[in-house]
Amino acid sequence: MSLPVDATLYLAFCLATAALVLLPGPMVTLIVTNALARGTRFGLATTAGSAIGTSTFLVIGAFGLAPVLALIAPWYDILRWLGAAYLVYLGVKQFRAAPAASQVPRAGDFRTVFWQGVWVAMLNPKSLLFYVAFFPQFITPDLPIGPQLAVLSASFLIIALAIDSLYAVLAGRLNRVFSNQRWARLRNRVLGTVLMATGAGLAASQRS
Repeated sequence: MSLPVDATLYLAFCLATAALVLLPGPMVTLIVTNALARGTRFGLATTAGSAIGTSTFLVIGAFGLAPVLALIAPWYDILRWLGAAYLVYLGVKQFRAAPAASQVPRAGDFRTVFWQGVWVAMLNPKSLLFYVAFFPQFITPDLPIGPQLAVLSASFLIIALAIDSLYAVLAGRLNRVFSNQRWARLRNRVLGTVLMATGAGLAASQRS
């Protein structure tokens, strides 16, 4: 059974998506931070939250409601500031956190990082303009638009989930290196600073 998309454009889309997801951004920063600070499972929980947040925009697009996102575009700056403020808040919290590498994880801890992933994905302006600027480049007008959007949306989510999970696993393996109290304190301060810098960079970014 063939896919309802142009094969050449679909391959280009998958490659472009992989390149886009591989680029370090607010979401990757948060996933790596949580995995480095608390272990692989926390990085994967953050990744799961990111997938839920991202899928909100993907579902809208898959149902042919991409113009709705265009109507919301004037709220871009508000989303950018909210996302930046949230990252800075998480950075301050991480910077001030006491070393707690030896604590047994609780279910509530996983819920916390899961929702962090959801909100950072939802407050990422790139998601808002994704369909407007990116998806149309890989759609063939001669084929039904709806099925193409559905396939591209599902493919994007799978690629993003796979790459983000890889980031979480690799960063989680380094968690053991920083497991003692001295290194854990330094780790928290470095990661907190990175999160705050990412938030500040997001706030300073301009619409292209």
